[in-house]
Amino acid sequence: MRGKFTVSEMILISLIAAISIVTKPYLKALAAPLPIAGVVMGAFYMMWVVFIALLINKRYSATLFSLLQAVLALALGVAGKWGLWVFVGYTIPGLAVDFIFMSRTSKLVKSILSGAAANFIGSFIAMLIFTPNIGNKIFLLAPSIFQGQLVAF
Repeated sequence: MRGKFTVSEMILISLIAAISIVTKPYLKALAAPLPIAGVVMGAFYMMWVVFIALLINKRYSATLFSLLQAVLALALGVAGKWGLWVFVGYTIPGLAVDFIFMSRTSKLVKSILSGAAANFIGSFIAMLIFTPNIGNKIFLLAPSIFQGQLVAF
């Protein structure tokens, strides 16, 4: 898990980041009818970050991927109402995935825990930024943990 990124790893991270951002509007359209669409689709968005951490297996690969996703989302106009907050909403879950992948457990446990953490943190950040009265909606975060685990599994 040490060492610098190779050119092929950086190309792979860039390619998967582009795929994840380009597919985002289509996934959003599919989830629109669901009552908690943001939480459900958040699990699929966070799947990419866990996938990169498993695939590249280098320190801060998920954070690099998340930063690149944020730049692409802004550049391609997919950030929507997030604006510059997209850097916070994408990077912090990436950092969480990287910190979990630094632990000495099996890859399965790492992927399940990081999927749950990334989806929970992403949902919580979105709730903090966009929900004026967070107190009565905090219960909506509970499904984010379980959906993040299922998608990461």
